[in-house]
This record gives sequence, structure tokens and C-alpha cells, in this order.
Amino acid sequence: MKITPVKNTYISFSARKQDIKKADKIQRLARENFPMLSVTYMDTFYLSHTSKNSNAKLRNRAEEIIKKTDDNIKIIRENASSNKNNIESTSPYAKILKYAKLMKVGNCDEAARTVLATLAANGYYNSKLASLGIQLDYINKSTGNSEYKGFINADHIFVLTALDKVNPNPKDEIVIDSWMGFADSKSGAIDRYKSIFNQKKLEAQLSYHYSMFRLMEAEKGNGLINPDDYKLETKYTFYYDDVFPPKDMKKLGLYAKKMYPRLVINK
Repeated sequence: MKITPVKNTYISFSARKQDIKKADKIQRLARENFPMLSVTYMDTFYLSHTSKNSNAKLRNRAEEIIKKTDDNIKIIRENASSNKNNIESTSPYAKILKYAKLMKVGNCDEAARTVLATLAANGYYNSKLASLGIQLDYINKSTGNSEYKGFINADHIFVLTALDKVNPNPKDEIVIDSWMGFADSKSGAIDRYKSIFNQKKLEAQLSYHYSMFRLMEAEKGNGLINPDDYKLETKYTFYYDDVFPPKDMKKLGLYAKKMYPRLVINK
């Protein structure tokens, strides 16, 4: 679905705050109706901060739970491996909701799909799955020109929604992330993501792109670059992962309301 920005659109702070409250209610409903253990959540917020030498017995037990959870998530994905964006009642998309409900496991992908279903069940069709990335730009300090561009996939899925707005400005979309448990503006969401992004993974990716930059310059016959001659600019960015047309979002909403009536907010 192509979104056309609306010129001269202004959303007051109070209205914006109310929209975020609505979106947060959606993510809470999704979490309440689809409680799930997440391998990536446990690893991000527990194991990655726990030394192997501290409380080894507890850590070993946690690793056993994580492995079992991971095996169950694989079962869900194997059962919904093909064409999971088809939202007919017999589709793999429906299977994701079914197995997430029954097995109570899932990572950010499964969590985001339960949020999308909750939004659709409440008539918020202008919503889509999205992912986070980081744009890299090596700028020549002398010329001000960009001499290398790169992109890092943050490997995280969530939902972008405009709720019931028609032809919204993309900058006004709200991020709903039930995996982390929040709804926020795009800028607010980025601040949250910066705090949990795997620093070691980021450093490894930056090192890779720097090596590619050096290699490209060497192949041009420019020799080895001097790092002091360049500045690295990074920018967190959102990109759409899956976009359903409105008619399919309405089908998803009807299916979700029928199968999971508690997803519907009493207005």
C-alpha cells in the first residue's frame, strides 16, 4: 500500500498522546490474549547480562527452558512456513495465531502478527508489519561527499499503525511493539531500541562495512584510506516488512473477531 504524505498536517501534542494511549491498549490486549515466552527476549534481557560463573545451576535451567522454547517456536514456523501472509481462515497466518495461543511461545515476528490481528479486529486497518534498520554513511570531511553507504538490518519486527487516520503522514505513525511491551512515537521507539540493540553485533557489522569501504577504495586504486579523513553518520530507519491491502486487513479483522473475541475493545 502506497502512503501519500498529507501536506500541512498537524497533530496536537494532546491528540498525539491519546493516540499513543490507544495504541498501547492494543499492545496490552495482544499480550494478554497471546502470552508467550520468547527466546530472543530471554536472551536479550537475561542471559546476555548473566555471567556463566554466576549461579550456574539457575543459568543452566534457563538455557534448558530457552532451548525448549526455541524448539516450539520452530514447530510454529514449520507449520506456517509457506505463504504466511495469506489471511484466509485456513491460512498459515491463522496457524501462527492458533499455535502462538496454544503453545504460548513466539519471538518478535509472532508477537507483531498478534498485534496486527488485534488492530484489524478493532477496525484499525491502516497498519502494517515493519522492521528496523540502521543506515550508514561515510562522509569525506574535506569534500562533504558520501563515499560509502551501508545498511544494517536490526533483525526486529513490530507494527507501524496510523490507527483510524486516512492518508496519514508517515512521520505520525505509531510503533507498537508487544515483544518489548510498548507503544510510542517513532522517535520514542528509536530511543528504546538503542538501549537494547546488541552492541557486539552492531560493532561487528560496523567493522564489516568499514572493511568493505576500504576494499572498494583500494580496488579503485586509491590505496588505504585514512579513518581520520572520514566521519561515520548513522541513522535508525523504519521499513515496511509486510503490507496488506485494506480488503485483506478487513478479512483478518473479521477472522480475529470471530476466533478471538476478547481482542475487541468495548467502545
